[in-house]
This record gives sequence, C-alpha cells and structure tokens, in this order.
Amino acid sequence: MIKLGNKKHGDVGVYVGRPGILGNPFKVGRDGSLEEVIAKYRVWLWGEIQKQGEVFDKLVELVELSKRGDLTLVCWCSPLPCHAEIIRNAIMWLRKQS
Repeated sequence: MIKLGNKKHGDVGVYVGRPGILGNPFKVGRDGSLEEVIAKYRVWLWGEIQKQGEVFDKLVELVELSKRGDLTLVCWCSPLPCHAEIIRNAIMWLRKQS
C-alpha cells in the first residue's frame, strides 16, 4: 500500500516535496491554482517518465520500495490535494508495467 503523509505532522516516509527531485516545480499563485499546478505536475512527470532520466530512476526506486511493503510519500500538503497523489499513481502504473 502506498500512503501519503504530511511532514509538518511528523509523518515518516520518503520525502517528495521541494526541493527534492520529485518536488513540484510549479507553485500555487505563480503558476495557477492548486488544481492547476497539480495538473501541470502530472504533465511534467509524464514527460520525465518518457525521458527515463533521473526522475524516472527515482520512481523505479520507489516502485522497488513499494514491492517490499508499505510506502509512505511525505510532502507538506496532505490531506489536501497534492502532487504526491500523482507520484503514487505513477508508481502504481509502473508496477503494472513490470
């Protein structure tokens, strides 16, 4: 199971926020509403998956971790809508591809 956690609430797991490699490069306000920046992240992440570079490598690492047991993705947003949901979906999709 892949869960989402909130860093400010002390949740422990793999940090996927800024400035990390999986952090959302789009910011609320500057780049749009919360929903818009999450939608932009989805497009960005798909492009990164297609490139199969370092972002893809990190996702593959998370796929492997998720196969070993529960995985918690930690950011600052949860339980609000968050780009970590997109990461979780990508991990689940990649698991089905392998």
